[in-house]
Amino acid sequence: MYRSQWKSWPGYNSVLLNWGVKISAAQRSIKWCELHQDQTTGTWSVFQEGIYTPDAATRWMGSIAMDNNGSIGFVYLKSDATSIFPGLYYTGRRSCDPPGTFSIAETQVIAGTGSQTTTNRDGDYAQLVLDPDGVTFWFTGEYMGGATGGSAAKTQIFSF
Repeated sequence: MYRSQWKSWPGYNSVLLNWGVKISAAQRSIKWCELHQDQTTGTWSVFQEGIYTPDAATRWMGSIAMDNNGSIGFVYLKSDATSIFPGLYYTGRRSCDPPGTFSIAETQVIAGTGSQTTTNRDGDYAQLVLDPDGVTFWFTGEYMGGATGGSAAKTQIFSF
């Protein structure tokens, strides 16, 4: 969904990607992967991948980045059809975690309080970037912070 992040490491380069996938008729989520490129041969391979679906809620508009230790931060919108309005959440993994997993507990940054009904543009213009300190992630993006109907989009900026 968001730009791919490229980093150079001793012996290889890495790229992080994420995109929306259909889980069922009622659920969407986000597939993510980390690709490695051997700096000697130029050959690319999938290092790790996963689909983040810890429950039946829908997740979309993901942004993913890696810090200077190889840990990954992942931010997205989350909602469901009955009780969760589109709000911002994050999770992540430490470089020592098993490949393909997010071990950091899902954290709600800000709850949504309504849904858009007049347009189909929730969560556009999101960005997750690494702070110059090499370990702090900064995010800016939209969530649904007004009443249902009309334009409920609000912007949130946070770090973790």
